[in-house]
Amino acid sequence: GNRHRRHNPEMRSFTVRVGGSTTTLEHVCVFFIAVGVSIGFTCVLSAVNYFSITLFHNRMEFLYLCCAVYLPSIPATVLQFMCDRTVDRAIGSKMSYGLRSFIYFLTMGSIMVYLPLGPAKRRIGDPGWHRQPHLLIAVTILGFFSALAYGSFFQLVSILDQKGEKKICTAIFSMGYQGAGIIAMFLSFWTDFKTNPSQLQTKAFFWGAAFFEFFAGFAYYILALKSDIFLYAITARDEEATEYLSRQASRSVTPKIPKSAVQRSYGDIPLPKINTTFSAYTPDSSSAETTRLVSANGRSRSRSGGDGMDRSNSGRSTSRGGGRSSMGKERKESSLQPQSYEEEPSELEKDWMIFKQVAPCVIAIFLNIFASVFLLPFYPFFPSAWRRLPQILFFTKLVCDTLGRPLTLIFPLRNQIAILILSVLRVGSLFVFFLDMLGYLDWDALSTVLCVGVFSLASGFVGTSAYQFAPAQFDSSFEKTQVANMLNLSFHFAVGAALLSSAFVTNWLNEKTTFHAG
Repeated sequence: GNRHRRHNPEMRSFTVRVGGSTTTLEHVCVFFIAVGVSIGFTCVLSAVNYFSITLFHNRMEFLYLCCAVYLPSIPATVLQFMCDRTVDRAIGSKMSYGLRSFIYFLTMGSIMVYLPLGPAKRRIGDPGWHRQPHLLIAVTILGFFSALAYGSFFQLVSILDQKGEKKICTAIFSMGYQGAGIIAMFLSFWTDFKTNPSQLQTKAFFWGAAFFEFFAGFAYYILALKSDIFLYAITARDEEATEYLSRQASRSVTPKIPKSAVQRSYGDIPLPKINTTFSAYTPDSSSAETTRLVSANGRSRSRSGGDGMDRSNSGRSTSRGGGRSSMGKERKESSLQPQSYEEEPSELEKDWMIFKQVAPCVIAIFLNIFASVFLLPFYPFFPSAWRRLPQILFFTKLVCDTLGRPLTLIFPLRNQIAILILSVLRVGSLFVFFLDMLGYLDWDALSTVLCVGVFSLASGFVGTSAYQFAPAQFDSSFEKTQVANMLNLSFHFAVGAALLSSAFVTNWLNEKTTFHAG
């Protein structure tokens, strides 16, 4: 971490060497990459009326689709957290990101091409129930690769943003990720994809989403080929990985100085480096000093620098800074006690130290996403005779969530506790929405849309604030990557917890309320 960067100035963040902010090229490419990450499942979920009313005649269908989209993100994120560093160090960051981008966008684009030809195809007189398993399997695969893509590209933008600068790439990535909902809304208007679309309109809607998936892959390769900022970021990341592996290799063949014995003798005075055969030779300015020869089998012998006396067995005391210590007694004690070594923390210990530093942001992401996703399957349950209300609420959520993200550049939150408090307040506000669903508030449709809009605006603001603040606490690209992985893990566990919780509540609420089909 920081110790490594102090001793290796060239290995500090790539921003030291580049010295410039990200440009329009990076911003445009990051935006379309983020759109490609989410446009597929966003179009599937935005077709809530088509699937729940027209195709399957069941308002629980939206919950099933939400589960298919979001639940695969949990194993995907755990897999990513465990394997990303190993893969990046094995084949290099540029190669690994290039392969991921190709696989992600090709798979997601192909699924969007397939949907209107298979499980999402409308056939007059066909209830469609036999096609539901195929639909859920396809959407599950889509959700899995979307989660992988989200984690990978959020890692990338976290190292593109420079420390001390506004986190523009992070904000743009968040805007693109949610802004896919605005594109989905325009696609639905342009193709006239509504509750009862024709087969041609269905194809145009889903194939339009497929176009943005493939275009996102193209945007990534433009970024990789044309951006100097990207090249420096990836190069710095690989240099850190190479240097880390070389340190690990050298540590495996170099004997370590026992901390207990050396510090008793020399206090906090730093010792020179040692080679693989001999311990350090430490000159004394006042007299010749003892050097210890370490033999291969671990036995030690001492020789004096001129007086022929074994200082380890003499009763003589040495003084550093005015203090005197009994060398003979302490060395005898040290020989009877297990030796402790000053080693660099393991990767697990480093991850734990990183987590403790950003824990409020990680918890805030969990609570913020939990509140948003928990409410999502309940859009068909708001009491209204307006059959398009669930779809309007979904688009309202996406638009307002997107608008809340650039607000972080105007009103940046610089305190983790403030971010955490706002996320707690969002969870508490869920109670108000359920009062309306149960008929205690009697909102009209406009009031419902307005409240969902404010709720979603806060979601974008709080979530993006946490995503900007946490990685900015570190310089190393690998530390930033681990922070990104922790935030992604929290995000997707929140999604899973929210969907499982909402599944229980929707079954109960389904018996208490009436389905307004139109």
